[in-house]
Amino acid sequence: MGEAMEKGMVLVLSLWDDHEANMLWLDSTYPAGCTGPGCARGPCPTDSGKPGDVENNAPDAAVTFSNIRFGDIGTTDGPEPPAPPAPPSPPGPPAPAPSGSGKCCWGGCSSASCKTDWCGQSEARCTGDCSGEWCPSDASVLV
Repeated sequence: MGEAMEKGMVLVLSLWDDHEANMLWLDSTYPAGCTGPGCARGPCPTDSGKPGDVENNAPDAAVTFSNIRFGDIGTTDGPEPPAPPAPPSPPGPPAPAPSGSGKCCWGGCSSASCKTDWCGQSEARCTGDCSGEWCPSDASVLV
């Protein structure tokens, strides 16, 4: 295997449905009956790979190739990358009536993580949808 890889290899992914050559070019003798150099491409018999077999046995066959990696041996099987963050939730219903002036904070009313944007429009929105802490305007808030 090492010698073959040093010469260079090509990854081939396919759903067999080759009416011209029955996929023999991939892993059989091609053209069928050929005996010269380069004819033997794999151990499969020359009567295999008929597209009618796939079409009759799995007429709705489909394939998706994904998560394909390339690189030096031993470098492509590491831990999976973290999943992308979930998309933000769409805005909820209109803000409830203001419950006095204030800000929506995370980490306490004296933290620098306070907002007056969508989350800070009301106490209900701040503590409900945004999971924040409602800090009335008379609280000591750093912005």
